[in-house]
Amino acid sequence: TWLNTNSYLGLELFPPLHFVPQQSFNADRHRLDLVAQSYLAKVRGCPSDVLPAAVPVDGNCLYHSIILLMNDPAIEVAELRGLLLV
Repeated sequence: TWLNTNSYLGLELFPPLHFVPQQSFNADRHRLDLVAQSYLAKVRGCPSDVLPAAVPVDGNCLYHSIILLMNDPAIEVAELRGLLLV
């Protein structure tokens, strides 16, 4: 799936981002978020194979989460933030 970042007023601002969502939890690359896991355990109907991954807690957790899900370490938080806020 491609995310079109060029839709702002029809201008070609940035190339589209290639989005290939993370399909598995890799213990070498990801850390398990134990607090989020405890909350998920209380949610009725939540699939048991959902594992929350921890991201840096620096005010950019949404962007870190998107980058982690995109599985593209070449994208930086500032770059993604700029693409989404244009």
